Amino acid sequence: MRRTRLEFHDWGIIKPAWKAAFSDPFVRDPDHILMTGRAGYEYESERNAETGKRELYKSGVKMKVEGETAYEPDVLVLMERLQEMDGGSLTRVVRQAMILKDRSAVIDGKTFENPTYADFAPVIDVMLDAPATVETAAERDAGTLVQTEEEQYARKQRRKVLLEEIEGYLTSVWPSQTAAQKKHKADALSWAFGTRSWTAIAMRSPEELATGFTAVQGFVQMAMAAQPAERPQEAPTEKADA
Repeated sequence: MRRTRLEFHDWGIIKPAWKAAFSDPFVRDPDHILMTGRAGYEYESERNAETGKRELYKSGVKMKVEGETAYEPDVLVLMERLQEMDGGSLTRVVRQAMILKDRSAVIDGKTFENPTYADFAPVIDVMLDAPATVETAAERDAGTLVQTEEEQYARKQRRKVLLEEIEGYLTSVWPSQTAAQKKHKADALSWAFGTRSWTAIAMRSPEELATGFTAVQGFVQMAMAAQPAERPQEAPTEKADA
């Protein structure tokens, strides 16, 4: 595309490709996989009460990878190195493992210092004995409700297209800006959506817009059948010179 930076709509192509090439194979793979990644900070913004300006602050820690990857493993562990100091001297170093997520709920939320296999053995036994039951019913239900970023983007694009289709259709039927034709267009929107406000209509879901578009077309057909075709105005004739 001869561009040096990604734009927002590019993610609508990149994320489905990532899902097809990595996420889906990773989740479906019959083997057990250990994946490591670097940790990075999550940032959020809030308004400073004194200056009135919005400022960024660190709100959490996440893996530096595609945003939804942390939801795909059965167990998610945050590893940290903790150092204890005494009088400027390093006295102790501890590797701490914090269990951020465990689908089996056996070790979920626990913290281990200098962990060994024995700390993870209980959850590994559950996965080996009954891998199909690790995912809870609540997670399956939530999976059908929460939209991915590419799904949200696709719905926004679908809404945008439907709004343009509705507006273009009405303009093609009543193209002029006369009071009568403006009223026809407003009546069609009111008939289909129960409001003449284009802003309110633009907030409807794609499903509601698709249904409304069909209703708009039905209103136009009724209106055209009930009214005679408008006769074109004749151009004024110039009087011949005497």
